[in-house]
Amino acid sequence: MGNRLFTLCPTDFSEDEAFDELWDVDDKLLGSGKFSTVHLCWKKEDPATRYALKVLNTGEDDFSAIARIKEEIEIMQILGQHPGIITLVDVDESM
Repeated sequence: MGNRLFTLCPTDFSEDEAFDELWDVDDKLLGSGKFSTVHLCWKKEDPATRYALKVLNTGEDDFSAIARIKEEIEIMQILGQHPGIITLVDVDESM
């Protein structure tokens, strides 16, 4: 079974453009956990602005994990740009 990847990084690319065409991702890990890795990423046209790319790996049929991830995303969207927490810029769900 394949893994479902949820990437938390700016994703303002169009349907015709692939993530890799617009973004560069550093291979070096910033951190990792049981179900995720965090990398540095930046838009190719603006390499000075850096973002954290969190890649969450879940089993394709792990509906409870997917539900928890989506709940975390909803909470972060509700909190918005609070100065005390990391801001969720955007979400890209790909397989």
